[in-house]
Amino acid sequence: MDNTINKEILAIQMISETIKGTIWENKVFIAGGAVRDEIMGLSPKDVDLLILENAGGIEFANWFCKLLNIYKENSNPIIFPRFGTAKFILNGIHFHDIDLSGIDIECVMPRKEIYDSESRNPKVEFGNLQDDVRRRDFTVNSLLKNISTNEILDLTKTGIEDI
Repeated sequence: MDNTINKEILAIQMISETIKGTIWENKVFIAGGAVRDEIMGLSPKDVDLLILENAGGIEFANWFCKLLNIYKENSNPIIFPRFGTAKFILNGIHFHDIDLSGIDIECVMPRKEIYDSESRNPKVEFGNLQDDVRRRDFTVNSLLKNISTNEILDLTKTGIEDI
């Protein structure tokens, strides 16, 4: 990685420190591209979190935004109830004297997608980590990292190898 400060990495560190000792500790995982990029020695371009709770993406985003006093009803976080996801922006948040404004954090629950032969739109249900990685497009995007322990999970057993 280069020596420039990556705001996405700082945002992940801030979230990790914030959830210590809370109900969210060991339930928040970085998912997909940011984990792939870390393994490849690249800086992440976005932060996607998988929250290991039913409706966890929504519940975590609401909790986190309220805790940081950046909650704005119907706009931060933006809620997508059909998919159990939420997205928030870290506007006005500083960590280690760095302004994290503009960093988007997407939060999802682990989910199963069940397709009906009549529709391309899946029915979405709460699932486990294995269910979630199975539905992802590429093995390298199915990698997870527990932000409480920094453990990288390769549940497909091929994601790291495919990198």
